[in-house]
Amino acid sequence: MEINKKVRNICIILLITVIAIVAIIVMIIKQQKDNKNDQTEEDEQFDIGLTYESNENGFQIVNDSNMFYTVINALAKYLQCLSYYEGMNIEQNTLSLTSKEEQKEAILALLDETYVKKNHIDTQYNEEIPLITYEYNLIPIQIKVRYEENIVTYIANVYIENINNFQLEEKYYIIRIDNQNQTFSIEPVDEVEGNIDMISVEETDNKIEQNLYNKYYLEMISIERLVKIYMDFFTSMTLKYPDIIYNNYLDEEYKIKRFENEENFYNYVQKNKEEIAKMRATKYLLDRNGIGTKYVLKDQFNHTYEFYEDATMMFKVRMDTYTIPAEKFIEEYQKSDSQEKVMLNVDKWIEMLNNRDYVNAYNVLDETFRENTFEQEQNFEKYMREYCSSHYEVEYKELNKEGNTYIQNIELKDIENKDASTIQITVIMQLLEETDFVISFSINS
Repeated sequence: MEINKKVRNICIILLITVIAIVAIIVMIIKQQKDNKNDQTEEDEQFDIGLTYESNENGFQIVNDSNMFYTVINALAKYLQCLSYYEGMNIEQNTLSLTSKEEQKEAILALLDETYVKKNHIDTQYNEEIPLITYEYNLIPIQIKVRYEENIVTYIANVYIENINNFQLEEKYYIIRIDNQNQTFSIEPVDEVEGNIDMISVEETDNKIEQNLYNKYYLEMISIERLVKIYMDFFTSMTLKYPDIIYNNYLDEEYKIKRFENEENFYNYVQKNKEEIAKMRATKYLLDRNGIGTKYVLKDQFNHTYEFYEDATMMFKVRMDTYTIPAEKFIEEYQKSDSQEKVMLNVDKWIEMLNNRDYVNAYNVLDETFRENTFEQEQNFEKYMREYCSSHYEVEYKELNKEGNTYIQNIELKDIENKDASTIQITVIMQLLEETDFVISFSINS
């Protein structure tokens, strides 16, 4: 009896222990599941790519480049319908339209159902939907988004460029996305008072039924592709619309320090059109600082551009790194010895010449040397365009010091390989306060 009692007690203890263990395991699994759900919600919230500051109309800027260009491609499909003409080539006619009747059918299939009813549009429409009768480019400016129960609504602010005469028309479109059906609809915004934040858009829960034309495809944009898009946009717009670049895309502090005014920027572009047209991004660095994203791009001429991005296609640009030196550079400079400072300053001056920034390259010349040798900046520019007409990298030779003056011999090598020969230059430099310096030079033939 004594033994049976002990066995029974042991069994009870084991049973209680097993029950306790099972209960603990169940609690752990539930907690992990809850954490996973919470994490999924956080990830989904992060992945939609929004800056969480709603405007007056409840829309927010789009940071997700994949969705940005998915929306732009949907809009592009609608514009292709508007521009259809009989005999259009296959590359332009992506919807495979074969007649004006099909064009009308496609346009109505892509237009928002409520918009069609409100404006009494049918297949006999004439002036209600103006067609595009010229060769055009679609140039995105910005997109904003609002999430609703069944529909995601976007407002796209774009330029429609007439390629024939380089005229821009700024337009706004409402694009609604039905993620469940993978469909979209378009609503043109006919009149806008103010800007994109002043556009009022009614909420809707109406699903967008699929038809022959309104299916969208998710666009996947790599960082490399986005960098190329940004650089191509900046280059193209600088050549054709320098006023827009100066007023809307150059960093405010930078453009005043570098160019002073829009006219100087325009003159700079006109003098350097051929080189600007050739510029292509070849390298990039990415810096996400929690506020925005900085892309540091280099082109084939070793020019450096800094794109400060707040959201997709919403950025400000600095066209060099010397006009407004980074804090990191200033710290490095201050810690450097005199020889290193001379080399850093020579690098800066050669970068100015490579950038065709002859105004700033002229301004750092020793005043006496500048006046005796060139008299005015135009003469300096003419001289440099003749003797240093390509783009160069620096090789440092002998350095001597005489009093507070440094004499640095350098050799310039043509990175474009236009000329196999090198240019020998003697740079005479005085170091001033902070990061300032003055130089004179001689080009040795």
